[in-house]
Amino acid sequence: MGSENLQKLLLESTISEEELKEKLDKINQSIKIAIEKRRRDNQELLNAAKPKEELIISLNCHILSATEFYKDIDLQIGSEFRAGASIPTYNAGQQTTLELMVDCYKHPELKTIIFFGNPGLETDDHIKAYVFLGEAKYLTDAADIFDFSDNPMFSKEAKMGDPLYILREVKEKEQALKIEKVRGQRILKTYIDSSFKFP
Repeated sequence: MGSENLQKLLLESTISEEELKEKLDKINQSIKIAIEKRRRDNQELLNAAKPKEELIISLNCHILSATEFYKDIDLQIGSEFRAGASIPTYNAGQQTTLELMVDCYKHPELKTIIFFGNPGLETDDHIKAYVFLGEAKYLTDAADIFDFSDNPMFSKEAKMGDPLYILREVKEKEQALKIEKVRGQRILKTYIDSSFKFP
């Protein structure tokens, strides 16, 4: 396109000063609305957030069936590495996972509880399963109306900061970090998964 044609196109596309001011006012108003919405969302999140420990909820359940799964654990010792040779593998025992099909009185949507360990639980036992019902949420920059959260160049932590946790709904399958075997009001035995880590 020649310079004359380009100049003609620019002249034809120009708008009046009043129209330009009106468009800028609309843009500024949209930015203010977006900023205010983010501030409200952040405040609602701060009000709803709880310490992770407070989101460990006990669920009363009746065991319908119990199934144990075993997985071999293999270890490789880096100090035994030799150039051109394979690293020896050693058997370090087994990891036991217990899968409980349950009837949860107050949460009928819960069907399965997973526990990493080998507690002595059987069908028809009554238990209290302690489950972490926290969902991670992140504050957004109220002054930043442009959302770069999907940018793969930056990690989620770098983009959003430390997570806040709010109470979520019980799912069909949950992992228990502690189980108490109960009879009436008595706790017969307590099983704790010492390997549990908060997400």
